[in-house]
Amino acid sequence: MLRRAENVILSRTLFGRVTVQVGKQYNLKRRPTKEQWIADRYRQQNESVLVLSTTDRNLWQFKSRFYWDNDGLDGSQIYALLVTRGMRDAIGERVRD
Repeated sequence: MLRRAENVILSRTLFGRVTVQVGKQYNLKRRPTKEQWIADRYRQQNESVLVLSTTDRNLWQFKSRFYWDNDGLDGSQIYALLVTRGMRDAIGERVRD
């Protein structure tokens, strides 16, 4: 199931260490370069980006929002679900107006 994650803080230090604060703090093993970090921040505006993978779920970022997935979906499946959800919400708003 795909669920929205609230109060997520994603940060990178000057030395490249990435931390994710979501309930508890995770220090990622991967240390992206500044260019990779910037590229991922732009990329998540158009496609889902895997931020964190734990033993039982994955944290994704898409359009500056974060989502938990515990079904083992890949990036294209997450993207499809979120775009479909967005379209459904937009149509629902038009019907109510």
